[in-house]
Amino acid sequence: MSSVELSAENVEPPSWLPDVDRVVSAVCKRLGVDSYSISVLLCSEGRIRELNRAYRNRDEATDVLTFSRNDGERFPGEEPAMVAGDIVIAPTMVESNAREYGVERSEECVRVFVHSLLHLCGHTHNGVKMGEVGWESDPMLVLQEELVRDLAKERMF
Repeated sequence: MSSVELSAENVEPPSWLPDVDRVVSAVCKRLGVDSYSISVLLCSEGRIRELNRAYRNRDEATDVLTFSRNDGERFPGEEPAMVAGDIVIAPTMVESNAREYGVERSEECVRVFVHSLLHLCGHTHNGVKMGEVGWESDPMLVLQEELVRDLAKERMF
């Protein structure tokens, strides 16, 4: 069984928020994930900063945090059959990214979901962020952008 639970803490879900269930389902299908249990929390910049400080020792707001609940071992590059985790998103940070990169807010939100889902599937990257020199050589970010392009073709946002 697969599920996505969306909640908001002191923010209204933005009108540009894509259909989270459809996006998660489409990405998991492409990644070969059979089932998932994912919670998504939309929150303020202040709240995500608190979480970033508590769990990553970084005293700054960010667009998204991902917390895996996956158990078990697998080989590098092998996708898990079941993905479980929590995704925390600050919509105002997503809006800021969209302006910075010159894309629609809904596209940037999908990019954040794809990024998080890749982390939940065990993918890691070398710390380079989108738009920075060298991001094109990061396999996770390349896959992320391929998935975002595919979802755009399917009008998922």
